[in-house]
Amino acid sequence: MHALSLGYWEEPSQKIFKNQIFAVNLFFVSNTPNPNIRLSGGKNVKLIYQSSLQPADIYKKKTYYFKAMGEELVLPKAVVKDSLTFTIPSKRVRANILNPPDNFCNVLAKDLNVMNFESVQYSKNKNLVVMKIVTHLGNLEDFSLRDSLKEEVKSIKRDFPKTQIIYYTILPNTLHKLTFSYFNLKKKEFETKSFKIRVKDESVSTQSDIKPSQDKNRKIKMAIFIGLGIVLLAGALLKKSFFTALLALASLGYGLYMLMPMKKVCVKEGAKILILPTQKSTVFKINTNKRVYEELGRANGYVKIKLSKEKIGWIKDEDSCKN
Repeated sequence: MHALSLGYWEEPSQKIFKNQIFAVNLFFVSNTPNPNIRLSGGKNVKLIYQSSLQPADIYKKKTYYFKAMGEELVLPKAVVKDSLTFTIPSKRVRANILNPPDNFCNVLAKDLNVMNFESVQYSKNKNLVVMKIVTHLGNLEDFSLRDSLKEEVKSIKRDFPKTQIIYYTILPNTLHKLTFSYFNLKKKEFETKSFKIRVKDESVSTQSDIKPSQDKNRKIKMAIFIGLGIVLLAGALLKKSFFTALLALASLGYGLYMLMPMKKVCVKEGAKILILPTQKSTVFKINTNKRVYEELGRANGYVKIKLSKEKIGWIKDEDSCKN
């Protein structure tokens, strides 16, 4: 119980852990429906969300959700401007440190659900895994896997208290099952998620250019065909062979064709960029502005585009536009 005062921070109702998003209530006296409240200072806390004002006996209550960025936390002081102006002092809180298992993904949440899980071949020895993950009161921005060779949170969407991310990771193809754990804040224990990595057959025919070595392979092929063409042409001139000359011209022609600049394709604003040219493929990026990309090929009503040096994606044909 608190002695009668103009306002105070309530003690958090449950134990707090580092990196957790936690709720804490601010109680204060107010005579107006919409008093001005300004937070300042604080230490190792990041404001995530704040609720609307609610009555609470002689006080009004506002719930703030902070992320614990360290062990020693200091809630900010609150300046309330009402019929009079007063300051609610800051409050010290301690965050505990978890002792996680090796496969901990760094997420603490009331629940964690993998809504979509897809895997495709990335290169000869690697697979690309894409997941859509949703949590309730979870720090999904910290999601990370120990077995990942390379990883990225492609997008993050907050609709408090829910958070959703599209996450991709490159894993060795010797890994046939992906297992990770998160800390369940309801149960106060680590909960494990496990998924079999099944590389889709379609990746062999449609995703061969997803490999990061694509540009290098193209240059090697170009050099081989031009070199072969020159050798065949020299042989044709020496032997005066019409057939060898045709082969030389064909080889040189293909090599020079590969020297030509890549085709370009304009992609509409808001177009969904997919990891596979299929109806149910995961969307891992939204084209926020009308842009021009390199076109790498077409298949079944989809256009393959080059997003950056090592990233490939697909768009529906109708999402292309005129330059």
